[in-house]
Amino acid sequence: MPDSFRILVMSNPHQNPELSSSPDSRRSSLSEQSDQEKFANLVTGKFPTRDAQQVMKDIDASRERSRYLREKAYQKMDDFSHIMT
Repeated sequence: MPDSFRILVMSNPHQNPELSSSPDSRRSSLSEQSDQEKFANLVTGKFPTRDAQQVMKDIDASRERSRYLREKAYQKMDDFSHIMT
């Protein structure tokens, strides 16, 4: 891990419980390490292929849902415009 990245992560109060002032925001060092590793992997692009594939499936599903809702809204607008004329 580059030193500049380590400094950035360690200076972030959300990632480093010693720097945070409120006791609720403190986490166990295990979950903190896990969050730091997840963030480092995200930044460097090192994440499991399965997760990337799942993200792509979720994006595709979201686009399909948006397309469906948009078409449904256009259909309702068309129906309403026929009633108004």
